[in-house]
Amino acid sequence: MYSVLEVRASEILERFPARSLSLTRLHEILTAELGPVTGTYHDLHASLRQSTARFLVMEPQDPLAGADEWPVEDRAAYAEELKRLPGGDTLVALARPAETAESDPLAPLHQTLCDLREAGVTVVDLFREMAQLHDCLTQAERSTTPPRLPSA
Repeated sequence: MYSVLEVRASEILERFPARSLSLTRLHEILTAELGPVTGTYHDLHASLRQSTARFLVMEPQDPLAGADEWPVEDRAAYAEELKRLPGGDTLVALARPAETAESDPLAPLHQTLCDLREAGVTVVDLFREMAQLHDCLTQAERSTTPPRLPSA
């Protein structure tokens, strides 16, 4: 049986594109509507993670995995900078049965999210990589020489 909190979270997620929200935003909405019965962010996180038949909880991967040899100060400074990037939050989406996918125009997006999660890739990580690539491209020096077409 689903809790009142899970039912309300489902109703809220139904209103958003791709039926997903950041866990932070979902917690804010639930707290505004239900008050203290919502519990803490961590309570909600644990509850939704346990309800795998109803919710997909997509965590950002640790960007500092493998940086154990870095000096502690450098790791802390780097982690602090990463927190300022957009998309570092846990995402929550509704898990839907396959039979509803045919009538849902966002079903392909939802299926992609599920496939990425099962492959160990999170949308948050992909967004962060795309944002970094965009920054690199915008900071790159533009060539003053126009590209040449290959000669025939």
